[in-house]
Amino acid sequence: DRTVHRDDGSLIGEVLIPETELFGLDIGLISYAESLVNRCSRHAEGGRFRHRLPLLRLDHLAAFVSDLDATTAAWRSILGVELSGRVEGHGMLIHQLQVGDAVLELIAPDGLDSPVATRPLGLASMAAFEVEDLPSCRSLLADQGFDPNPITQGVLPNSETVVVGGE
Repeated sequence: DRTVHRDDGSLIGEVLIPETELFGLDIGLISYAESLVNRCSRHAEGGRFRHRLPLLRLDHLAAFVSDLDATTAAWRSILGVELSGRVEGHGMLIHQLQVGDAVLELIAPDGLDSPVATRPLGLASMAAFEVEDLPSCRSLLADQGFDPNPITQGVLPNSETVVVGGE
């Protein structure tokens, strides 16, 4: 537990950083001193929400874990985050945890020959965002100099994806 301040000395909030082993990734829990409404307003005034990409919301983050059941149990018992779905396929076992309006996917290999068996444990270097019109977003990204992959069927049922950068 610790108190965190801005450079000007004003209080940000109280932070708790639990043991990584329990949750499968490094996380920090923060109780902000400022209300959500005030923080969002201040961030909007500072331009933090201005961009051309029409993102609707963060859809999910993913983390690779060694013990899927134990990690899921820790999220449930300690933080009260419930399991909202299970997905199997493509060499993976996935537990979906509903965290606010987004999902945290805990991913484990389904065997030694799984494509994720050798991935480093912890938070994956990706973030998935919901968009209203995937082809338009892909075009916008290409117009801005990115090199997005073609639209493909996602791992999850009824999903399509465009990968921008990375693997």
